[in-house]
Amino acid sequence: MENIFQYLAEILEAVGDNPTALAALMFVLLAVLASLLFKGSQGLSGLLAFIALLAFAFFLVITFNKASAPTSQNQIATNPLRVGLYRANNNYLEILQRGERICMRVTSRNGSTVASVHVDPQDPDSYGATNYEDSTLKQKSPTTISFVGFIFTEDNELGFSQEVDDVEQECLDSTRRFFLYTPPDEGR
Repeated sequence: MENIFQYLAEILEAVGDNPTALAALMFVLLAVLASLLFKGSQGLSGLLAFIALLAFAFFLVITFNKASAPTSQNQIATNPLRVGLYRANNNYLEILQRGERICMRVTSRNGSTVASVHVDPQDPDSYGATNYEDSTLKQKSPTTISFVGFIFTEDNELGFSQEVDDVEQECLDSTRRFFLYTPPDEGR
């Protein structure tokens, strides 16, 4: 059992950054450490020390799990946005997603904007968009999204293309918040 420490580097490499595996490894290592420290101890003092060590391990695991919890930027809202093309009058909202990354394109007579989308930390049922601080996106039904005072309805007439342009691709590939406005004469 004491030889586990000789292979610690290999074990850590195998575990990687999986929080559950790291927590389990911490418990095993603390149990091994406790058994080594209190091997010869008999009576109540050895047992109390062992219990204190396990309590400390439990505290470490809980702290570790809270620290490694996902941030609101990469969480999924309780009512996820559906990928597609939506319309409100002559305004269009396109929701794009690759993996956990969500971006949107808003097109109107005023131009086009591509922005990254993230869960709203104040309301886990809504999304926020970069540079739209006072507006949230909310999937109201499977075919409607509310955003900037409009109710966008899924537009099946135009058809939604899964193809993305260079700007949308840049947004989807980025790991940071993204925002790009294109004036109407330069848009697509």
